[in-house]
Amino acid sequence: MIGGIAIVIAAVIPLVLHQEDKAMQSISNANGNIQAGRDVNIESSDSAQAIKQYDDKFDNMTAKRRVAGIVCLEYLSKTNWDLVTNDTDGLDDVLNFFDLMGYDMESQRISSNDVYEYFCDDIISYYQASKEYIDKIQKDDPTAWVHLKPMFETMKNIDAAKPPKITPDEVYFITPELVKYFKRETNSINFTR
Repeated sequence: MIGGIAIVIAAVIPLVLHQEDKAMQSISNANGNIQAGRDVNIESSDSAQAIKQYDDKFDNMTAKRRVAGIVCLEYLSKTNWDLVTNDTDGLDDVLNFFDLMGYDMESQRISSNDVYEYFCDDIISYYQASKEYIDKIQKDDPTAWVHLKPMFETMKNIDAAKPPKITPDEVYFITPELVKYFKRETNSINFTR
């Protein structure tokens, strides 16, 4: 009997210790609630495969992106987050998505060049439009979206190094370009890249 239990334990321990990296990664908001779980399971060590999984997830976030786009358009027209009346849950979801991607980029699960090729304009647009919102949330919770700014800076650096070479500070969208981007985000048609 004891030998049978030992065999079962010996068989279970390797299974417990050898789990794939699909553990939930939580990002806390100011109230300590879980904002996002790892819903992009990176099952490949290949960055191109992993970024494709992110791309698929982003394409399936149409409703959340639409809500985020509406909030960003409202902010761009009012230029003050305290005057924004729309719910920011959709924006939080998009920022959580990009923050998780930034974490995976920092931990080298995905390459910065792959992120740039798939998401540069999206990251720069969302970060630029929501920077003051992010700063406001981080006053209460300094751990919120900590991987977003480094990823934004990396995207600017990569873009600045491409011809014609410019400084990273020259990589930004002017307000009319942001308005155009977020109007596309609010479109109900799920567009493809």
